[in-house]
Amino acid sequence: MPCLLAPSAAIAGKLECLDLDDDSRNSLAPPVLNPSTSRDLLSFFGTRMERLHRWSGSPALFEWLLGSRLGSALSDLQQMSDQDNRAAVSLLASHLEDLLERDGVPS
Repeated sequence: MPCLLAPSAAIAGKLECLDLDDDSRNSLAPPVLNPSTSRDLLSFFGTRMERLHRWSGSPALFEWLLGSRLGSALSDLQQMSDQDNRAAVSLLASHLEDLLERDGVPS
């Protein structure tokens, strides 16, 4: 799942085309390191869930992702259209981040 370079590059390009300031762009797509250990992988998936939640909250980006063929690489993107799923993903990402921080894994 990590290293989805084509969708990542496409999202960065789309964000540059949207009428957003740099802070808004950066909040939608902060840098993420690719995992190198199993613990990193847990953190990566927490970040991915949190990012899907952010993207689904930006109508212009989310609609573009849903219609993009590169969006198909994000298999659970469609479920983010449902408000209950968005809330559950946000909560799960938050709990995973808390768990990793308690266990000494930096975010």
